[in-house]
Amino acid sequence: MTPPANLSALRTLCFKEEGATGFTQAERFSGYIDAVLLAIYADAIDTGGPDPDICLVALGGYGRKELCPFSDVDIILLHTGKSSEQKIAHAVRNFWDAGLILGCVVRTLREVRSILGSDLATDTALLQTRYLAGNKQLFETCVHQILKPYFQRHRKGISALLKSQLRNAVFSAKQALFCIEPDLKNGLCTLRDCQRMLWIETVRHGVGSFQDFYTSAYFSGSDASAFTAAYDFLLKVRIQIHMLCERRIDVLETALQDPVARELGFGPNAAGKLMEKLFTAIRTVRTSIMLFFEQTGGGRSIIPVIRKSFGATRVSPDDYMLDGILYHHEKAPLPSDAEAAAWILQRFRNAQMFQATLSVALSNSIHGLLSRLSPPDFHTPAVDRLFSEIISHDTDVGRIISAMHDCGVLAALIPAFGPLTCKVEYDSAHEYTVDQHILLTL
Repeated sequence: MTPPANLSALRTLCFKEEGATGFTQAERFSGYIDAVLLAIYADAIDTGGPDPDICLVALGGYGRKELCPFSDVDIILLHTGKSSEQKIAHAVRNFWDAGLILGCVVRTLREVRSILGSDLATDTALLQTRYLAGNKQLFETCVHQILKPYFQRHRKGISALLKSQLRNAVFSAKQALFCIEPDLKNGLCTLRDCQRMLWIETVRHGVGSFQDFYTSAYFSGSDASAFTAAYDFLLKVRIQIHMLCERRIDVLETALQDPVARELGFGPNAAGKLMEKLFTAIRTVRTSIMLFFEQTGGGRSIIPVIRKSFGATRVSPDDYMLDGILYHHEKAPLPSDAEAAAWILQRFRNAQMFQATLSVALSNSIHGLLSRLSPPDFHTPAVDRLFSEIISHDTDVGRIISAMHDCGVLAALIPAFGPLTCKVEYDSAHEYTVDQHILLTL
């Protein structure tokens, strides 16, 4: 692949194609950057023929071919220790002179072994390596004799740490999903949390891409499609921020929302439409993370059955709790329409009493029941009693009310709250959408 003459033209070529997915744009840009690096490598390293003591390796997001316009191009020049220091220094200078935003390190196999475990960011970058040029056997030795054995030995600890980070985010009562100026990379339920799920399955089962991840994590076809669409939209928004600002910036500031909306085809003065779709994508990611926790508790073996039978806490005749998640027994019948509103409130009351989170399946059942109900169905003595118990409980009120809002129950109880959902107010008092501002205050 022959790259255009300069990086600006390269970015325009890759990221201005109308209708292309974020995945396609990022992968194409990665391919062009490959071509730039390979040309420099050949000129600086392989001047007298292939150098048997060096190879060039892509890492991190670049390693998985997901490079945004102004993201760091993370690479490692791996060498045996016998190579010319002058050639390596010449290559590194030329990489920088090409105008790339570079994260370049030079390491021997022994040095790679020594840095593993120094911090999680280093480990996850090395988890996503991709051969580019040079001695491929050196790359294979690094992967099969150093990286894979390390991650195999430490898979439980690394996956537990990554799962803990995910849990702290998605189960936190102190963070709001819907900031008016969301961080597309490191914000709650955005790109980094998606990548954490991929890393967990890479460590556990050696998956190499999101496509493999869906199979490993037992996502259904519809689950995988919803997650892919949400991730791709977050990626496209991040790409447009980079292109508009001509630098790496991952926060969608209010001043950027109208221009980004216009670039993504929402039309002029369409920031509200953009943010509505963005918040829908974030909500989908949250559901995907919840589903990931539920699906990967033990895989498709006898272990989940045993855990449900002997490790679960019985909450009611038809409900049980496992790993902090409240499930409704799959064989238990759902209530009639006349009893549905009180039944729904009782599930949230159970979740509050046992400090649990509703499972995705239970949330979906509630959504199905809500589609058959109207606000008057929630004006009964039984519903009033349960709602009063929830809001007067000593602890966990805000989290449960937020969960009720996520399921659409709060708008059924208090119809005036419905129009506030994902409503953006551009003033100094609102860091979050109006509904989240109220819920966080509570």
